[in-house]
Amino acid sequence: MVFFKRVGKFFSGLGKRINQGVDIFNKGLGLYTQLPTATQELVEDRALDVAEGRRIDYSPPVRQFLKDHETVNVSSLTVSRKPIQSAINKAFQLLTGGSWEKSKEELGYDKLYHLSLIVNGDTIIEKNEVVKVAPAPPKTEADETINVPVKGTITLSRLLHNTRQNMGDANYFLYDAFNNNCQVFVLSILKYNHLLTPDIEKFIDQSAYKLLEKNPSYTQGLAGAVTGLGALVDVAKFGK
Repeated sequence: MVFFKRVGKFFSGLGKRINQGVDIFNKGLGLYTQLPTATQELVEDRALDVAEGRRIDYSPPVRQFLKDHETVNVSSLTVSRKPIQSAINKAFQLLTGGSWEKSKEELGYDKLYHLSLIVNGDTIIEKNEVVKVAPAPPKTEADETINVPVKGTITLSRLLHNTRQNMGDANYFLYDAFNNNCQVFVLSILKYNHLLTPDIEKFIDQSAYKLLEKNPSYTQGLAGAVTGLGALVDVAKFGK
């Protein structure tokens, strides 16, 4: 008898939750139908884009930026690095059960850095969950930089084309926090354009993949899920 009472209570509660969900859906649908037709179409297009999955290409704003700047010559190039946000470190420390900071210490990584390239002092090239090429933000006190000697004449478009052609679209556009991250991206740009020197490589490389060997096996999967979600949010925001 007790069993049947519990089952009845469970389904009663489930029914209430379903009704609440239907009510929320209906309210949302009511608000949606009040939107202008053009806005409804945009929402529907974005939903279809997200359903198709991650974008293996530049976002529409980046494609437009590159179109507007395709003939710009690279006259100066700087590698910039800044410590990753403390919140990210804390998240990894929590997810790994406390082994994250210990593994950093064992590898001699006092800080982990996000890497980017600054072109002509006014354009940033970087890779987080997606590849971004945009006007560069102001330099901060936390930024550390090293200049890259530029040989000959090369345009911004050619700099990126050479890298994409050698890496392949999947490796160029998709992100992995340990094996295909911002450091790999910056190193590849310099390598495939014959701009990499030993000093610059030392400045960039932290071999983040070594951290995987000292942390739980699920660490890479969790990081991938988070960045994958970030890539889908970018699709929802900007489209395919």
